[in-house]
Amino acid sequence: MASLSSSSFSSSSVGRSSSRAHSSRSFHVPVGSRVRDCWFMGGGVPEMGWVPRASMPRKTVIVQCARAVEPQPHPQEKQTRRKQRQMNHDDDEDTTSPRHADAVTAAAAGASPPKSSSSQKTVKDSQRTKLPKQQPLKVRTIRCTKSRNEIKKAVEDHLGVDFADSLLDAYPRLALYEPAQVTMVLTYLRDELGFSEENLHVIFAKYPHLLGAGDKLDKLRETVAYLRKMADLTSAEFRKLAMKNPRCLTYDVADKLVPAAEALTKSYGLSDEQVKETFRRQGYMLVNHERMAEKVLPVKDFFIEEVGMSEKEFKKLLCIFSTLVSLDVDTNLRPKVEYLRKTVKFNDKQMRKAILSNPYMLGLRTERIQESIDFFAKCEVLPPELASMLTLQPMLVNLNAKDNLEAKRRFFRDELGVNTRAFRLLILYKPQTLMPSLGVLKEKVKFYHEEFGLSYEVIAKRIAVIPLAYAEDTLRYKAKFLKDFLGWSDETFTKALSNYPAMLGYSIEDNLVKTFEYLEEDLGMKREAVAEVLANHPHVFGYSLEKKLRPTVSYILRLYPNATVAQAIAAAKHSFENRIRPRSELLERLDLLWRYSPRYIASMSMKDFGDKFTDMELDVTDEEIRAKKRKVDSDLKV
Repeated sequence: MASLSSSSFSSSSVGRSSSRAHSSRSFHVPVGSRVRDCWFMGGGVPEMGWVPRASMPRKTVIVQCARAVEPQPHPQEKQTRRKQRQMNHDDDEDTTSPRHADAVTAAAAGASPPKSSSSQKTVKDSQRTKLPKQQPLKVRTIRCTKSRNEIKKAVEDHLGVDFADSLLDAYPRLALYEPAQVTMVLTYLRDELGFSEENLHVIFAKYPHLLGAGDKLDKLRETVAYLRKMADLTSAEFRKLAMKNPRCLTYDVADKLVPAAEALTKSYGLSDEQVKETFRRQGYMLVNHERMAEKVLPVKDFFIEEVGMSEKEFKKLLCIFSTLVSLDVDTNLRPKVEYLRKTVKFNDKQMRKAILSNPYMLGLRTERIQESIDFFAKCEVLPPELASMLTLQPMLVNLNAKDNLEAKRRFFRDELGVNTRAFRLLILYKPQTLMPSLGVLKEKVKFYHEEFGLSYEVIAKRIAVIPLAYAEDTLRYKAKFLKDFLGWSDETFTKALSNYPAMLGYSIEDNLVKTFEYLEEDLGMKREAVAEVLANHPHVFGYSLEKKLRPTVSYILRLYPNATVAQAIAAAKHSFENRIRPRSELLERLDLLWRYSPRYIASMSMKDFGDKFTDMELDVTDEEIRAKKRKVDSDLKV
């Protein structure tokens, strides 16, 4: 999580931004590429700074006090005072003035006196909708100064001293909240919903104003209960949804969530299970669906008729990204799909698969997508390869080319020593490796090096199969299990992990234990022998027990008379249909299975295998054997 420290704030934009200020109470502050309204909490000149998008949330407002000055009135207060002065001036006019004389004359004639322009203006202003009365700045300032320390103490107790200081510096408006309400919200989230301190850091970095929901705690409880029931979420799943966008915790059930569910069912045609899946995936996007319901039909016709989706696939698309219907077909969807087909060279099948996997790319600017495509071209990825790679991992186009992809490429090249060819292969065959953030990549590389003893050369070579998405505690637990269950030493574990780091990504109960039990119980191997085989061939953990390991080993042990279990397991790494079965059948016709091990036969290249067994000199004169040899030659040529 990015730090909220105010040390990164720049004061160089004070002059640039001061023209936007309306007063010391209400002004506009540029944040990233957006401008947000905010209230200045206290007297002083606002010091406004540009905040990097990577270090602060999107709606962050940064306000700091440079020096104490006399607070100025709000613009509405200025206008009111101006009217009052004008009215007082009219009441106290000199009786010798021409205007007064005209008024006296008109009164004597029985006519109404002429109205002044200021009176007419006052009538017009009285017909306008008045703004809500604002608290005097001096009262607000005293209140903020008094409650800041109390709120800071409440936040410190739950989130830590450093985070409390950074949060209040970044969001001074939090000082307006009641300390008791802040404490109630923090206690509810931590004690009743089970959020950890790290979880709360993520939540309040994204949406700090959730701290002010203490006065509506009953509604907050109602929203949480509705979301959990509607999406059938466990406690952990709900926490994940809330961390993704905590704003959904503040949605009113009757005004927002219930109408959204009805719109998904009636207008979008989703079933109850699909509505549940929509809430589970994107509970924070559901507030505008009543407004979008009228746009469903043209969007549906576009995806079914022009993209070639079935109605079932379109409903699946809505479950993933239901606000897709807010995009206009003529100005957004159709041009974007045509651009992807032309630039990436997607065929119809690849286009459908990419959209179903990553519908968010249809909401990206064309320039943003082009930057990502240019980056892959610089990595020597050819257009046909680009289409296959983005079909496998279309989320890559969502990443910023300059700030994200290029930074990761420099990390692989400069710090890990991955050359251009190896990085190109990584993109083509394991593009999901680029999805974690650069910080996560660096932390995991350091973790594997320090915790498990993998060299940086091995990490660079095996980076595509290293599990990067798992928490460090999970990886430590699996490593301890393998050492204890199989009796591996630290050196044996490091050797096995160097050969196949992906084994730490497999389930203990569904994969590791079942593989061990098959070798020990079904094949009759001793525990020490199983541990040795798995240490030498850890890739066995990655095989499907029913579709790969069991049928391959059974076939080899049945066909090869002198094969051992270890040899059969070693040979199982090769393709059964393309190598093991056809080569074994040819050797069976030549009656040579007894002479060679299955691992040797399966590991030979096609050229070496053809040269060895088609040019072999047979020392027998039996015509049947020679006929078999001629048959082998013809099969190999085919």
